[in-house]
Parts: sequence; structure tokens; C-alpha cells
Amino acid sequence: MRLSRTIVRRLFSALMATGCVLASGAIPAVADVTLFSPIPEENRLRSVLQNQGSLSATDRYKLMIPSDKLTTATSIFVVSYPEGYTGRFDEDDIELRIRGDAVPMRSVRWDEENLNIELIPEEPIPAQTRRLSIVLSHVRNPRRTGTHHFNAYIQAPTETELGPRYIGTWILQFGRV
Repeated sequence: MRLSRTIVRRLFSALMATGCVLASGAIPAVADVTLFSPIPEENRLRSVLQNQGSLSATDRYKLMIPSDKLTTATSIFVVSYPEGYTGRFDEDDIELRIRGDAVPMRSVRWDEENLNIELIPEEPIPAQTRRLSIVLSHVRNPRRTGTHHFNAYIQAPTETELGPRYIGTWILQFGRV
């Protein structure tokens, strides 16, 4: 039985396409590239995992907050994480940084029961502050592969009766996702 050139070309094209789809699973994920997400693009915040989210490893998370999200002075920062996240934080090694320099803090509190971390600087952070980040050091990553959404909330000194307001989500990936 002899196959026509057209059939051979179509078969070859189908095999190449299948190979590309299968091989794409072997490419490691990059923290800032998310192809499909329930989080709208305008709400996604940048993050860096120093140890690339290796399972059960000690890691440092740098959670960036862009200046355009700080529309008012900010006196409280809250990071919430999902119930399925099983990593462990070191409360003594959580910082707020501006341009890499640590900001003096009034308090930093990890509330395991309510799944959040609250940071209160000594002085409110001015609106539109550039290169602001929350740095979580000596974090023990989860033991299981997965993607977790960490949410950012801020509160202005004048908004005490309203509670913190949502400003965005960091998408953190652990293991081979």
C-alpha cells in the first residue's frame, strides 16, 4: 500500500503537533508567566520565589506591590493565603522593604487560624511608593505540587472602620506544575 504525499504530510504535521503538546509539560513554569488563571490580569501581582518553589525546601518569597496599587498612604498590609497551602512561615523573618531597605515595623503577626500575615509599619507608607515588597524569609514550602493564590490587602490610616481592601493576588507555584 502506497501513501500519498498529502497523507504523509498531514500525518507528520499531526505527530509534530502532538509532540509539542506533550513536550510542553516538561518545561518548568516561570513565576511571572501564567497562561490560564481565574485571576484577571489587572489583579495579578509579581512575585519571586528564591528557591523556585521547590517542594519541602526553605525558600524566600518576594511579593511585590506596584506603586499604582498604593492610591493612599498605607498603615496596614495583609497577606492572606488559601486553606490548602501547607507551608510554614517564620514570623521573625517577615519584612516590608522599599527599594531593598527594610522598613521599621510596629508589628508583624502570622495568624495561622485566619490564614493571614499582618504587617504594620511604624509610619504609614506614602501613596505611590515605588519598589515596595513584602519579603517572607525562611519559609518552608509545601510538600505537594500546586498553585496557590496569596491575596494582598491594604488599609489607609483614615479607613479604620472599613477594614483592609483587596489590591491584587500573587500566584505562587510549587513543584512541577
